[in-house]
Order: sequence, then C-alpha cells, then structure tokens
Amino acid sequence: MFIQIELNIDVPIYAQLTQQIIEGIANGDIKSDESLPSVCALAADLGVICIQLI
Repeated sequence: MFIQIELNIDVPIYAQLTQQIIEGIANGDIKSDESLPSVCALAADLGVICIQLI
C-alpha cells in the first residue's frame, strides 16, 4: 500500500489518509484480505505522530 501525505495543504492528514484508503479499495490496490498497518506504524512510515491520524 502506498500512501502519500501532503503536509503543506489545507486538507487534514486524517482526511487525506481516509481518501487514499477509499481510493485504494475502489481501484483494487487494497485487497479485501489485506491488513492495514496499525495507526502508529503508519504514522511512523509517514513521518508524523499517531495522534495526527485519528
């Protein structure tokens, strides 16, 4: 799964993340049997803190 967050725009991080997950499911990039990472693991990969994703 590839998630890209833009920190310099007015859209909150959680909204960007939500939209990209929805798009990934719709495109078939995220499969029904694929597990999403934990909030803190995803935050670490994106270079943000956990609370910014919820």
